[in-house]
Amino acid sequence: MEARKVAKEKPRKNESQPQAALNQPSDELVDALSPVIENLRRMLGAARHAFNRNNLEDVQELTRLRGVTSQEIKATLEQVESATAKRPEAERIRLVRIHEILNHMQLICENIAALGEPIRKKILDKLLFTDKAFFDVNYVFTHQTGLMRSLLDFLKTDNQLLRKYSEEEAQNLIEVCLNAATEHENRLIEGICLPQASPVFLGILDHMRLICRHVLGVVKLRGGTS
Repeated sequence: MEARKVAKEKPRKNESQPQAALNQPSDELVDALSPVIENLRRMLGAARHAFNRNNLEDVQELTRLRGVTSQEIKATLEQVESATAKRPEAERIRLVRIHEILNHMQLICENIAALGEPIRKKILDKLLFTDKAFFDVNYVFTHQTGLMRSLLDFLKTDNQLLRKYSEEEAQNLIEVCLNAATEHENRLIEGICLPQASPVFLGILDHMRLICRHVLGVVKLRGGTS
């Protein structure tokens, strides 16, 4: 019992070492990716705080988290690449899919980090958003963060209900972003929205939409990793 307890506690010493699970079954390996997704959620939180509070320190935190998360993904990719050559064919196929999942996660990371640029412009240029635009951005942040949680649960369990929910939520958020952009353009024509704020608002929506597309890519790949 004591040996089992130590084995469970060991990963807590360094959350950025999912490579320890490379010798374990696939579900344990996917479970070891949780620190990456938790950091993606933290990045979304930092971006949202920066947007709502007009706080450049939160933008800096977003940049810092990007570095940490990218390093975690890179380290795991290297471990997967190293293990792939040593495994039988069936195991290599699974590891290749995990490699592709990590590539999607890196692109999710980059798109979340890219939110920092339009948000920085909003802060520095003191741009004003309408109540509707402010609501739309926060709505997408809320559901995007929840989608990351659902994605983590699905990666851990391969539960088909979670898979369906994650797919539908990602597709729904893509539609929300497209509709919000169209409504914004109409408000712009009517003179309700400021033209200076338009690239910021649309830039945030574009990155959120791309994040959802990569989430869909991860969900599809996970279906073939177990």
